[in-house]
Formats: sequence, structure tokens, C-alpha cells
Amino acid sequence: ARRRGRRDRALVARSVEAPSEGWKGARRVRRGVTRPGAMTTEGTAAGRPVSGSEWARSAFSGGWDKRGDTRWLYAVFFLLTMAQSLPLTAIQVVLNRDLGLQERPEALNRFFAVEFSMSMLKPIYAAVSDLLPIARRRRVPYMMIGGVMYAVMLQAYASVRTIGQLYAAGVCSVIFYAICETGADGLLVQLSGEDPRRAMSLQATGMLVRSAGSFVATALSIPLLAAVPARACISAAGLFALAAGSAAAKVAEEPVERVERVEQVEQVVRDREFSGAGFGGLARFVPRVWSRSPAKARRLGAAAAFLFAYRVMPTAMVTFTAFTYARFSMPDSYRAGLLLVSMGGGVAAAYAYRRMAAVDIPLSTTFVVGAFADAVLGLGRLIVLRADRRDDRDVAGGRPPMGALVAGDALTSLGQMTGYMPVLALAARCAPRGLEATGYSALLFVADLATGVGSLLAADLTRSMGLGAGDGRSWSRLDAYVWTCAGLKLAPLALLPLVRGGGVDDR
Repeated sequence: ARRRGRRDRALVARSVEAPSEGWKGARRVRRGVTRPGAMTTEGTAAGRPVSGSEWARSAFSGGWDKRGDTRWLYAVFFLLTMAQSLPLTAIQVVLNRDLGLQERPEALNRFFAVEFSMSMLKPIYAAVSDLLPIARRRRVPYMMIGGVMYAVMLQAYASVRTIGQLYAAGVCSVIFYAICETGADGLLVQLSGEDPRRAMSLQATGMLVRSAGSFVATALSIPLLAAVPARACISAAGLFALAAGSAAAKVAEEPVERVERVEQVEQVVRDREFSGAGFGGLARFVPRVWSRSPAKARRLGAAAAFLFAYRVMPTAMVTFTAFTYARFSMPDSYRAGLLLVSMGGGVAAAYAYRRMAAVDIPLSTTFVVGAFADAVLGLGRLIVLRADRRDDRDVAGGRPPMGALVAGDALTSLGQMTGYMPVLALAARCAPRGLEATGYSALLFVADLATGVGSLLAADLTRSMGLGAGDGRSWSRLDAYVWTCAGLKLAPLALLPLVRGGGVDDR
């Protein structure tokens, strides 16, 4: 009785001090739980989101005055992206030179299509994270496991000698990278709530941090490639993956309330608090939840259909990269410098998208901006083709037009990232509450599936146009290939009314 009295007094106090929780929040307190592992969207007066338990404590301490959770979360994004970006040029060297794939660009497209297919499994990793906590934590343990194992797989990547070893190392590295990234994405999506402007802003900040990590890692790779072999650079990237796992251990996360009885599972899912309910509870009660929210179900379906169409169009990136390796001879450090320029374009695009969110541009409108930017700026590759004054493009070992390569990479990377940022914001906007990681990853799964199909389409288009070196192939029609890919980027905008009709721009 005394315990019940103390609990009721605490409930009354919290109801007075935290009225925004409402009757549902009071009911959670009565059950002894808050939203498991969740991050509230209440935040401070400055709009900074805080965790549920910290927000509750602030009600009794007179306000919130600490920076809190997001610092270590963004550190994970930064370090994990450094681990991914540091060996990018080195991996291209291994693929194109050591394994001799520069003469068969369709083989490169197929390999990257397989790698993308592993990213398509992100909803599975996310569902495991949402529904099967480790030590009552949904995110941090998976982030730590993914970071450590990604470091191990990078060591395997550095020692590949055959195509079979390449596929094994590439597939496993993508899987463990995705496990770590999925956990971090789940926390970031929880911060967004269901506000499209907030989703755009937080996703832009997250991408800005990732782009900064890519920029720093690429800058570091230039002197590193000049000093050590490409395989040693790939191996060194594992240190940053280990650092990302260590930073994940510092991320604040609330423990999940253990749910054991069927009645508890039904109560949890009735409030759309899926975590801890397990796959059985999810399969039993999700149809009931979605039947009560038909508008959200339609929004999610429309978003998935549009994202597939938006990302399925073939891109000229892989084929054009194979052309530069086959056509121009330059030190590895020069190629790392070009990648640095590309990362700078990504940073600029993420910052520009953050400014779009600040001036309250509708989320659906940013798809129009992104598609045109990707199509028009992607034509920057033609600058390289025009600057290459040799008549025969099939002769290798020529002197590279560095000014044209820098300009082309800067423009195309700016366009690609501007086109991709709305995908992240839409996925965060439509992710269902309580299944943030799963919903977000499911929509990115659709986007990755479309990207994989687009890589296969690009491979078929490359082969049908006879692009390549040897066996009767030629690079003479590469400019027509670039124009074709640019024009196809605009076609999905015809389906944009699907997204607008789903209410993604509503707050």
C-alpha cells in the first residue's frame, strides 16, 4: 500500500510537471514503463531532443541544460563513415588493377549490384534490433557488434586475390557495416517524430556529419596511399571501425521494459510500442495496428512505390569510373584527391538540404530539386570527354585532364547527394512509431533494391552500347550513354503526386 501511494503521488507530480505526456503517458507511468528505448520529440526550448528518462528527470530539476545524447551518436556516424570512406580509392585500385576488372565494366556493375543487395537486408537487421534487445538495449549492442566485425571484414578485404574472395569479403563487410549503421539510424529516426521539417533537418545534420567523416577520411587517404600500398590502406580503415564500436558504447539508450505475457504484448502493441514484443507479437498484432491507421499505411505504400521508381534509373557513375581507369594513367594519390573533391560536393549538398529544411521547403518539392540537380549536374562528366582531345578513346595510359576531372567530380557528386537527401528524409518521415528502425530501413530497402536493379540495367545498357575495352568494344559512345542516364533521372517525377497525396508534407 505504501509503495502504491508513493507511485500514485509520483504519477500526479509527473502529470502536473509534464502535461504534454497526456493520459497515455500517465498510463505508461502507471505500468512502470516509458516508451522503451525511445527518444522524445519534446526537447528543450531550443528544439534539441532528449531521451525520455532524461526529459522526465528534467521536470523535477527545473529544466534541461545539457547537450546529451546526440554527440556520441553523431560520433558513431562520423567514425563509421571514415572507416567506409578511407579505403574507397584503394578498393578501386584493387578491383581495377589487381583483379583486372577495368576491361570488363559490366563485371564491376554486377559486383556492386551484389553488394547493394546485402544492403537490401537492412529491414531484417532493423527488425532484430527493434524486437530482440540484447541486455535490454535495442541499438547500442548491435552498433558495437557491427563496428567490430566490420573491422575484421576489412582485413579480409585487404587480402583478396580471386573473384570468389572478393565477393565473400565484400558481402560480409556490407552486412556488418549495415548492422552498425541500422542501429544508429534507428535512434536518429526516433528523434524525428512525425514532423517532416524535423525529419529533413535531422537527416541533413546526420548526413552532414557523415559527409564530414567521408571528407576527412578521403583527405587522409591521399598521403596514406602515397606512403603505403592500397591493401595496407584498406586494412588501416579497420581502426576507425573499431573506434565507431567504442563510441557506440557511449551512446545513451534507455533499457527496454521486458514483456513476457501475451496480455502485456497486446497492451504494448495497442500503444504501438513494439520493442520487446518479439516477432510473434509483431506478426500477431501489426495487422490490427495498421487497420486502425489506414492513412499511414497508404502513405508508407505510396512512399515505397515512389522511391523504387526514383532510384531504379541507371546511373553513369560506375561505367564512367571504369573509363577513367582504362583511359588515364595517374598516381593513386591523385585519384584519392579526386575522391576528396567528390566528398566535398557531398558536404555542400547536405548543408544545402539543411538550409532547405530551415526555410520550410516542402519535403516533396525537394525531390524535384534533387532529380534536376542529379540529372543536370551529372552532365559534368561531359566536361572530361570534351577535354580529352585524343581522337581514339580506346588508347590507355594517356595524360589526364585534371582540371576537367576535378570539375566533373565536384558537379556530379553535388548532384548525386542532392538527389539522395530527400530519400532519407522521406524514409524518416514515414517510419511508424515504435518500429522506427524497421520502417526506416524498409523504405531504404526499397531504395537499395531499386539501386541494385538500376545497376543491372546500367550493366545491360553498357553492354548493348558496346562500351569497354577489347573484344570489339569501344568508349566512343560514352557521351551518348551519359546523356541517356541523365534524361532517365527525370522520368520518376511523374509519380510525385503519389507522395503528395499521402500527406508527407503535413505536420
